[in-house]
Amino acid sequence: MEQQLNQEQGQSSTSALTGLPNHVLLIVLSQLDLFSLCSCSRSCTLLSKMAAHPSLPIWQKFKHDGWVLWDVRCVLARVLRLPPQVFHVQLDVKRSHKFPVTVTLHNLRPLLGVTDTEELAEHVSKAVQDQIARLKRWRFSSWQQLPPAASISCCRADRSTARASLHPEVAVPRLVHLLQQAAPCAIMYREPLMP
Repeated sequence: MEQQLNQEQGQSSTSALTGLPNHVLLIVLSQLDLFSLCSCSRSCTLLSKMAAHPSLPIWQKFKHDGWVLWDVRCVLARVLRLPPQVFHVQLDVKRSHKFPVTVTLHNLRPLLGVTDTEELAEHVSKAVQDQIARLKRWRFSSWQQLPPAASISCCRADRSTARASLHPEVAVPRLVHLLQQAAPCAIMYREPLMP
């Protein structure tokens, strides 16, 4: 009985929180520390989206390091239901040319309550592989309609990290398109010179 009452109170407090207008919800979320923000992010889809909002003070120091790496972050955010900004994603071509994207997971231990990061890496790589496999069932008319998971061709666990390889046929056109949107005059296509 007491457990049922606690569950009902938890549901009513979540619905009361999600019933707030977005600008008020952002004010509430801006008062939270990283651990609390990530806990809110894992509770429901709306709070997950709002916890990743770039206007929150906790994300002001976040440096956007490119759209392809952002795609990888978004896939990881969907898998673990955390804001994309919490993931440490970097290109590490020196270590592996086949799997150049490295995601260190040891910083997520306190946020997820996990002690074994190797097991976490296995779980993450399997979940990302599942998302990639689901994409192959669908047909997209253009690369612009592809979700972020389409940028990743394969993901594997490597000790306490997850490593990913990229689809150049998706990642490169997406990057060029985004650059064209940012500065349409900056990128000019030329016909190849004929010998």
